[in-house]
Amino acid sequence: MRRSSFYKFLILVIIMSSTISLSAQQVDEKLPWSVRMTESEMIRCPESWQLDFQPRLKWDYCHGLELGAMLDVYDTYGDKKIRDYAIAYADTMVHEDGSITAYKLTDYSLDRINSGKILFRIYEQTKDEKYKIASLPDNLVMKTEDSGIKRYIRIRCGWTDFIWELLFMQNMLSVIIVRRIMQTS
Repeated sequence: MRRSSFYKFLILVIIMSSTISLSAQQVDEKLPWSVRMTESEMIRCPESWQLDFQPRLKWDYCHGLELGAMLDVYDTYGDKKIRDYAIAYADTMVHEDGSITAYKLTDYSLDRINSGKILFRIYEQTKDEKYKIASLPDNLVMKTEDSGIKRYIRIRCGWTDFIWELLFMQNMLSVIIVRRIMQTS
């Protein structure tokens, strides 16, 4: 009798687990790996601000990294839901005046700048002025006047990291300018 109830319980567990796995959202196995990974993340985190297991709104390095990669996948394969997912994060975080939720300029943190890099691409696609205002260096990097020369303040961060970030931001602007020139000619 004991053995019989154990087998019944085991069969019930197997049936339940197969039903649960069949009802979970699945990613199409015929898609390229980059698209499957992107869709998997979008299923795991229905709201883009939840990326990196965040329980509340956060303007952080990981969001910029993942959403930038997702925009690369969008550029390659053209799936609008990927683009909309990235724009949803920007819409949630960036206000009409260009201010950014959960971002403090006085934190002096390079980790906060990485999310700002996606704003260049989102502005290029949407032409919404709030992204242009938010991506201006004055909004992402604090400056001071020192003998008539503006210099960037970096506290608790390495200068080399900061310089690379600035170069990348300038390169993004260059890419946007080159794309516009190519489109007009």
